[in-house]
Formats: sequence, structure tokens, C-alpha cells
Amino acid sequence: GTTQQYYQQAQQLAAAGAQAPSANAASADAWRPLGVFSLAQKGQTQSTMLFQLAINKDGVVRGNYFNQLTNESSEIYGSLDKKTQRISFSLGENNNTVFDTTLSDLMKDDAPVLVHYGPNTTQGMMLVRLQQPAQTS
Repeated sequence: GTTQQYYQQAQQLAAAGAQAPSANAASADAWRPLGVFSLAQKGQTQSTMLFQLAINKDGVVRGNYFNQLTNESSEIYGSLDKKTQRISFSLGENNNTVFDTTLSDLMKDDAPVLVHYGPNTTQGMMLVRLQQPAQTS
């Protein structure tokens, strides 16, 4: 398909997650963490944008976004296409910017992600997994 069609599919997938009820939201067992990631442009060694992602059994993706530079935070809404394993999500009310990756890539330390800033502008970036600090006793 065209770039516009690919964007529209990603936008619809993200919107499906935003419209899905947070079923069993009270039950911690219903959600599985995917990880905490920093968003980096290719060649960039530092980032101020953090993403905390989780998924439930229905393929609904939720999480939190935080920009350390601007102190901006937002909820993440998205979903998983179980057939293709494609995950698309957006930040808060902004459904024009859509993040697009795959479930298998999110299981790795570095996940390529397409950031669609609308139907005509897409940029390839990386979601870099942040490691949990070592526990000290």
C-alpha cells in the first residue's frame, strides 16, 4: 500500500486501543509489562523521552510517556494486531502522531519504531530498553 494507507492502518490500530475499555484494570494480573524505553534518533546517544509500556491479554496497550526536558507527561493508548504482531500507539489526545513497531521487536533491547507525524511524514527511530537498577541490600 501507499505511505498514507500504512499511516492510516497504524492510526486505526492505535485508536482501537484508545477506545478499548481497560478491562480488569484493577487486576495487576491482567497487564504484562513490556518495559521502559527511551526514544532515540539514529546516531543519538542521549534522549529525554521515556515510554513505559504494558499489554493485556486482549492486545490493548497502555502506558505512560514522560519528557524529561519539558516535564510533559501523557498516557499511552494503543493496541496489538494479533495476526501481524504489529503494535501502534499514540500519546494522550494526539492521535495524529503514531508510533509503530512489533511485539517481537519490543522484546529486544533495541526496537526499531516508525514515528508517523501524519500521513506524509515518517521518521525511523529506536526504542532503547532501560535496564532496571541493580538491587542493593
